[in-house]
Amino acid sequence: MAQNDDEFDVDYDNLSDSDLVKRLRKEIDKRDKTIKEQEEELTGFYNSTWEDSIVEALQEMGVDAKVARFVPDNIESVEELEEWVSENADVFGIVPAEEGQVQYDDIDREHLAMAEMMAAVAEGDIDQNVGLDLQSRIDGVSSKDELLSLLKGSQ
Repeated sequence: MAQNDDEFDVDYDNLSDSDLVKRLRKEIDKRDKTIKEQEEELTGFYNSTWEDSIVEALQEMGVDAKVARFVPDNIESVEELEEWVSENADVFGIVPAEEGQVQYDDIDREHLAMAEMMAAVAEGDIDQNVGLDLQSRIDGVSSKDELLSLLKGSQ
């Protein structure tokens, strides 16, 4: 309804009861339409935000974000989503990870450890010469002088 009498341009002296009712109904219809549009916009915003939350939660679980298309509308929390994913894991080919265990598809653990070490060396976190045995350091030299220096330093 009107919050202010100034919103209506009504001449009360020249207005019959039926004209007033018509104008009020017209104003109510406008307000109802505005409220309906705002509710639709708010619902669209809520749905968009919830879809983004579902995608983010699936990614954190290690599940492909495309699975979000199949999540039922009645899922209202992340806990319900986790339960739904575990119930339907076989349908989507999801292998559940054990507590604290990271799943790596077809990656040999030895290669993974080597890749992590290489990344740490590249970032400067690990000195590349520390921890290597003499043979591996000898294999890594590129000149006669480096070899002599290495052999003198290791004795």
